Amino acid sequence: MSNVDSKVITIGRASDNTVMLETANVSAHHARLTVSPNRIILEDLKSTNGTSIRTVENKTMRAIVTPGDSIFFGSAEYSVAEILQLAEQSTTPPSQTPVSTVTPEVTHASEFPNATIAVCATAITVAVLWLAFPKGGEAPADTAAATTIESRETAPEAILETAVAGMDESKQERPESGPTSEESQTVSGPTESSPSGNGEDNTAARFDAAEAIFVVFCRESESRTPFRVGTAFVINDGRVVTSASVIYSLRKLMKSSFTDPTLYSPTRKRWIAISQMRVHPKFEEITTQVDALPVTTENQKTMVALLKLRTAFDVGYFDIDEKLQVGLSLRDENLRPGQKLRVIGYPFDVNDPFFDASIPIKVEQLTVRADSLQFSNGVAAASLSARVDDHQTDQTNLAFIGSPILDASDLVIGLYVRPTPENQNIDAFDGSLVSQLAEEFSK
Repeated sequence: MSNVDSKVITIGRASDNTVMLETANVSAHHARLTVSPNRIILEDLKSTNGTSIRTVENKTMRAIVTPGDSIFFGSAEYSVAEILQLAEQSTTPPSQTPVSTVTPEVTHASEFPNATIAVCATAITVAVLWLAFPKGGEAPADTAAATTIESRETAPEAILETAVAGMDESKQERPESGPTSEESQTVSGPTESSPSGNGEDNTAARFDAAEAIFVVFCRESESRTPFRVGTAFVINDGRVVTSASVIYSLRKLMKSSFTDPTLYSPTRKRWIAISQMRVHPKFEEITTQVDALPVTTENQKTMVALLKLRTAFDVGYFDIDEKLQVGLSLRDENLRPGQKLRVIGYPFDVNDPFFDASIPIKVEQLTVRADSLQFSNGVAAASLSARVDDHQTDQTNLAFIGSPILDASDLVIGLYVRPTPENQNIDAFDGSLVSQLAEEFSK
């Protein structure tokens, strides 16, 4: 799959935006449009007064829009086509500030006295080193193009030119309130056993999402003892999806004394061998930088920036030698502020990762609220930050790593990556979005 560059348009009062709006209730860096060959995505940049589509009450964090849609920055109304026209007229594009490419030296298993448990726990902890540092408080500066989600022959500039040329016509054909057909489209499309593409459940009997969830484990080569590494789930194109951090952990363990990466379905009592592991190429690239960076106080800011950036690409999948019949459908992450979501998976204690399939385990869940999108300089991809409703299952032990994040119709909008550091004093976590699953993956 070849990638085509997107065009990123930032909107706000600050002079470094692509489109500068001198309106009181517009934030300095308020929102952005990502124009790619097949769609336009609107994203709020943690603005004070929020971003809305079609009506001022319809707040959004991320949504697919059309040139004819009205968008509100606070209470200031513009059409998408008007913003595209202003962007085309702009002669001062925003500055590009790339994230530092400096890169943690990983603690090796031989440094721990209890090698068997420590190797497994260390590999998983290394995969989510975010816990070692607090989140940085830098404001996002989204200013550069990145790769699109799907390959198309049309350049993004063609969409912008077409939208501007037809601005008057698009204003007259502005759609009614409610989701458009493209907004509601799932990435892999609905199946007979899954919710329909419009986000509504039109099936007579929707299958239990737990049937699509797997435990990921491997075995210590001498004792043959199984150790859990994370969670994975099958989607309706047959791929078994997990976070790239889970795969990273497996790879590190298999370089030590572990073998036989395996999936286990507690609901079906099935064991499935993993034949190949693939991760997003950007995750590989950033991890190479992370692995070369010593974990020191001086490198803290760079480390946080790299780990924040890596979260957006923390997706991967397993190749297996059989076709699974049921799977979850993907929804292309149209999100509202405060939208109720849930994470489902098989929790485990990273400090006691022994796995015994004879002991019954059940799917547990976190009910959560979408909080905000996290952006890195010069990158079109975003990651999701969500807050856990009240106090539920303890997530500080990385138990849900690799688990799906589902909307009310059990459509997958993202993957659980890591909990927020304890020093933040909030029960929250960061996740990647399903849009990255359409990218070409490396082995």
